[in-house]
Amino acid sequence: MKIYVISFLFSFCLCIMGCKANQTSSNSDKTNSSQIAALVNEMDSLKAQIKMANKNIETFDLQIEKQNTVIENLKENQNEKLEIHYWWLIGVIIVSIIVSIIVSTLISMFIIKRVRYRVEDDIERLHKAMRRNNNDELKNSNKKYAKIESIEVNMVQLQNELDRLTNELNTAKLVHSQNETTKETSKPLTPREIKPNKEGYFGMVKGKGFFNDVYNSNQDECRFKVCFNSAETEAEFEPVNLNRIRSIDGIEKAVDYIDDEVSLSDASSFYVIEKGKVNKNKDSGTWDIKSPVKIKLKK
Repeated sequence: MKIYVISFLFSFCLCIMGCKANQTSSNSDKTNSSQIAALVNEMDSLKAQIKMANKNIETFDLQIEKQNTVIENLKENQNEKLEIHYWWLIGVIIVSIIVSIIVSTLISMFIIKRVRYRVEDDIERLHKAMRRNNNDELKNSNKKYAKIESIEVNMVQLQNELDRLTNELNTAKLVHSQNETTKETSKPLTPREIKPNKEGYFGMVKGKGFFNDVYNSNQDECRFKVCFNSAETEAEFEPVNLNRIRSIDGIEKAVDYIDDEVSLSDASSFYVIEKGKVNKNKDSGTWDIKSPVKIKLKK
């Protein structure tokens, strides 16, 4: 491109010089020298202009190179942008996958939690149903136990009645034999001897305050020593010892220990202030506490 520009300028200069030469040939010889000087000056100016043109051409070349560099940079930037767009797209896809996994996990957890709550509710309902069934069975067993206890009380009553009838029968036989003997010996009838007070033992205090277990001898189950009246309808009782009445539920119904300083668990001995009293219940055959035994505790 430089060559074309230089050739064009050189041809232009030659044309101008030819035109001026033709003009000067018609003039006088006097003006040749001045024309030659003017041509020389023009040649110098043309050379300067050519140099300036070369500089401009070089400047244009530099600008063209800069433009090429800018274009290359633009291409590289465009490639980088495309690469960034690709990476951005890949990142968006990865983030979308992660978000979808998180959302699906949360949905799964929510569904699992709902299912767990339903299962827990079902289990709770089953537990309640089982507790109701157990309560019903317990009530039925309590009713059965009450019936058994009532039967036991009736058996005790029947046994006491049987013992009473047996004693009356034995007494009647004895009286009859004595009457027969007196008839044979013609002796007057002697009155029936009065039985002395009978001693025995009570077991644990039960219910609202009565004794059901009666023993003829002192056993491990015995808690109180008893002295019955002749008709065996009333009795007095007192503790066998302190160890037998310690830590017994309901002992306050049968024992009134009078002391502000010594507790029943810390006492080492006692003495009886007033014996307790019981009456025999004709209906149930149990011995109901009329008044508890009063004792004084000692350290």
